[in-house]
Amino acid sequence: PGWLWIGGLVGVVAMTTTVLLLPIIGALYSTALNLTAQVITTMTIDQFGWFGVEIYEASAWRLVGALIVLSAALLAVIGGYRRPRLNHASPSPIWYLVGLGVGICFGIQVAVNGQLTNVLGSAIHAGFISFVVGTIALLILLVITRPSLRITVPTGQRKNPWWMWLGGVLGAMYVTGVAFLAPLIGSAATVIVIQTGIIAGSLAVDHFGLLSAPKKPVQPLQVIGLVVMVAGVIIMNAPELFA
Repeated sequence: PGWLWIGGLVGVVAMTTTVLLLPIIGALYSTALNLTAQVITTMTIDQFGWFGVEIYEASAWRLVGALIVLSAALLAVIGGYRRPRLNHASPSPIWYLVGLGVGICFGIQVAVNGQLTNVLGSAIHAGFISFVVGTIALLILLVITRPSLRITVPTGQRKNPWWMWLGGVLGAMYVTGVAFLAPLIGSAATVIVIQTGIIAGSLAVDHFGLLSAPKKPVQPLQVIGLVVMVAGVIIMNAPELFA
């Protein structure tokens, strides 16, 4: 089916929209809406077997585990929240719907790339195709918008760090990892496990000031949220882990 090839396109739409959305509704709402929509979307996809994925019924374990993880993730995000200055004093409700749409797109991308892995028999090939489609979409967007390119050096530094160019490599690892995990454990479990890792990594970067990020000590509420997230992942997969 034609939708097998849209994973990269959906990813580009979601990532680009996220960048545009952050200064409008802020990081807290953007992250919360994204997480919520991703979990609900992938749970629904698994329940009904959309996009040809294997059906994972929403058992009590999966529902409770997913709810715990989602609540804990929001707790971790809120725990370190600092209210930013937004470009708009009162964003239109439409922007919050757009935030939900971004999460839905990411959820669909997980399912589509997972099914592409099943068809091709290789997560690496699925990740490659997803990146090629995404790159073509970005090139078309660049031709249409013609944005100016300017590389600057941060204040106080003589040159940019070498690791600033690793985003594409890490992105490739992420997309390929998602394509590999989704057929094995389901779209919802994949999203939840990965989001747990993302929040854990983000807290480490903030706490230790890694990658030139300003140090922001982890708050107790964030640690509690992360621990509860891990517990939620275990609960969600309890039938398989303790069978």
